[in-house]
Amino acid sequence: PPFPDTSIFYNQNTKKNKFKKEFSSKYNIPENTPWILTVAMMRDDKSKLESYEILSKSMKLLNQNFSLLVVGSGPKKTYVEKQLKESINEKVFMLGEMIPLDLANLYNCSDLFAWPGVNEAFGLSYLEAQACGLPIVAGNSGGVSDVMIDNKTGILVDITNKNPVKFSKALEKLLTNMKLRYNMGIEAENFILTERSLETTADKLNIILKLVSDNYKLR
Repeated sequence: PPFPDTSIFYNQNTKKNKFKKEFSSKYNIPENTPWILTVAMMRDDKSKLESYEILSKSMKLLNQNFSLLVVGSGPKKTYVEKQLKESINEKVFMLGEMIPLDLANLYNCSDLFAWPGVNEAFGLSYLEAQACGLPIVAGNSGGVSDVMIDNKTGILVDITNKNPVKFSKALEKLLTNMKLRYNMGIEAENFILTERSLETTADKLNIILKLVSDNYKLR
């Protein structure tokens, strides 16, 4: 799997309110709603468009108050925006592309990360979100199950047949339970630091290489 740059993407919990005020002011997003964040390109790609379709339909099923923040751009931006606005109207905020530092700040002031990820190989955004202490809701597709721990760092959802109901219920579960979001956020950050950071992987690789080297010398 890829590795998030933990020199940029890391938990800055003490600055959450500061970041939220800044983004709220810049994009006119209500501060008093839970912020659901999606980071994904808008390419003319079947899997990407199916993911946005599931996201759009699952959001429409939610009865809770929330704001959906979408970071990304691409040839199908107009199509995606129309689809989301038809589903949830003023609850969606299209933020366009963002430089990594701004994106890290946005992860840090959001409440959960959501992306169905149809046929995703891994999905770097899942790792970045968890590195910043965000619980995630993801589709059980492609290699996504390798970049999170189901029911610990987030919720992995069956998205067979593009059915949005289970995805919506997973979102609802996290939206209505602040303690669960908090606990999963802690687990998410720990998972990245202990299992998915470049430093940790380099340490593990060094141990393996040393064992191989020592074994070779014994021959």
